[in-house]
Amino acid sequence: MNYKNTTISMYTLILTAFFLTSGCATDNDVVRKDEFQSIKSNVSEELYKTRSVTDEVKWKVAEANKKTEDLEKELAELKSSIIQNNTVIEQKLKKLHNAVVSADTKRVESSKIFNNRLNAVLDEVTRENERIMAQISKISSHKRTSSKRSSVLTSKDGIHVIQSGETLSEIASAYNTTIDELMDANDIDDPNKVRVGQELIVPE
Repeated sequence: MNYKNTTISMYTLILTAFFLTSGCATDNDVVRKDEFQSIKSNVSEELYKTRSVTDEVKWKVAEANKKTEDLEKELAELKSSIIQNNTVIEQKLKKLHNAVVSADTKRVESSKIFNNRLNAVLDEVTRENERIMAQISKISSHKRTSSKRSSVLTSKDGIHVIQSGETLSEIASAYNTTIDELMDANDIDDPNKVRVGQELIVPE
C-alpha cells in the first residue's frame, strides 16, 4: 500500500467532513446524516489503514535496524578475527625468521669449523710432505756421496777416472789429499776444467 496516497485520501476526507459540519456549505451541498456517517466511517478506516501502514513501516525499520546491528556485530567479529589471524601470522613469521637466522648462524659457524679443520689437515699434510721430501733428499744425497766415494775408492794403481758429477774437491777428500796436490800431480791449471772419463794421478 502507498503510504503517501493513503495520507492524501485521509486528509481529503477530513476536510470534507470539516466543511460539512461547519455550515460553510450551501443548501445544495448539504448531505444527509447517513452520508456524514459514511464519510466518518471512511475516515476511521483510512486512519486505521494509516496506523497499519505506520506500524508496518516501524516494524520494517526495526527489522532493518536489527539486521544492521547484526551486520555490525558480524563485521566487528570479522575484524577481531582478522586482527587475531594477523597476530598469529606475525608471530609465526617472527619465529620463522629467527629460525632462519639461527640456521644461517650455525651454518657459518660450521663452515668456519670445517675450514679450520681442513686448514689444519692441509698444514699437517704439507709438513709431512716436507719431512718426507727432506728424507728422500737426504737419502739421495747420501747415495750420491756413497756412489762417488765408491767410484773414487775403486781406482787402482794411483789412477782415478773421473765419474759424472765428481769434483776435484770430492776426489781429493776421498783420497785424503788436497786439490792443489791433485792439480800439481796432473798439471791442471783450472779445477773446473776437468772432464768425465779423465784419468787423474792420485798422489800418495
